[in-house]
Amino acid sequence: MNNLDYLPFAISGILAIWVGILTFLYFKAVRHYQKLTAGVTKENLMEVLEEHFARVEGLEEAAKMIKKDIERIKEEDLTHIQRVGLVRFNPFNEVGGNQSFALALLDDHGDGVVISSLHNREATRVYGKPVKDFSESGFEFSAEEKQVVEKAKR
Repeated sequence: MNNLDYLPFAISGILAIWVGILTFLYFKAVRHYQKLTAGVTKENLMEVLEEHFARVEGLEEAAKMIKKDIERIKEEDLTHIQRVGLVRFNPFNEVGGNQSFALALLDDHGDGVVISSLHNREATRVYGKPVKDFSESGFEFSAEEKQVVEKAKR
């Protein structure tokens, strides 16, 4: 037997495989169609489609509302405390340790407050100074307060 004698068998085998693949794809498509149309008759097909379209419209509206809320939250987030700096120091020689501190609490724009605490043997004093755009706003900063604002800026 020569090679041409096997040609009809090869062609038959290829066609059988091709028919098998097409059959598999056909039944897969039929199963998918049956799932989509389960419980649907000719009379209520339009109702089912209208219900699906209404559901999609509702989801689109919900997505728009969520997007608006996210944008609003992003805007508000810029005004929350995001930048914090803390420096401990010793302003007086007679007191041991770094009991005094300066604390900067700023939003993303550099607005907020610097709180300073000066501690000595008799008392502790606390001061608050406003900060606008990472700068003094009405009250002069001490060296430590300037340092803490720079620290919060980074």
